[in-house]
Amino acid sequence: MKLLLAKAKLDQMRRHNVGVLTSRDLSFLFEEKGIKLQKTISALQAQGWLTRATRGVYVHTDGPLIDHVREHIALSLRGAKAFIYVSLECALYRHQLITQIPTALTLMTTGRSGRFNTPFGLIELTHTDRPGGELYRQTQTLDGPLPWANETLALRDANRTGRAKNLILDYQAQYA
Repeated sequence: MKLLLAKAKLDQMRRHNVGVLTSRDLSFLFEEKGIKLQKTISALQAQGWLTRATRGVYVHTDGPLIDHVREHIALSLRGAKAFIYVSLECALYRHQLITQIPTALTLMTTGRSGRFNTPFGLIELTHTDRPGGELYRQTQTLDGPLPWANETLALRDANRTGRAKNLILDYQAQYA
């Protein structure tokens, strides 16, 4: 595909607030597969119009980034196969239960766990066995594409995973 046509298609997606695309999305958008698609993606990356976030996920980086880029990347990683919500250190900090600012986007998922170091920051997915419906009722939509755990769920997740316990105890000792 000609680069300017590919760029125009990316820009059109961006106008619809789509800035994170999977290889599958790009294949559909450019109507290409295999080596031809890989060459188009490589050329777009060389021009600085597309950045590889992680395997199979790309971000349109020509111009300002879309809001909540890491959350969109996480959604692209798991798609509709799993329920994903912001929890652990991120939710605990937002609910003012810890004072340390999280460096990673910490998420819980009904899908596989994973740790993804992207050019846009670290994304950590932690698996939970609880049913999505139960989790959905304990989350709230605040801003961005992902729901956030309420205080109770964030504390429960931290206790179940063994993460952030020392941060919670430090906070309670300091402010209780």
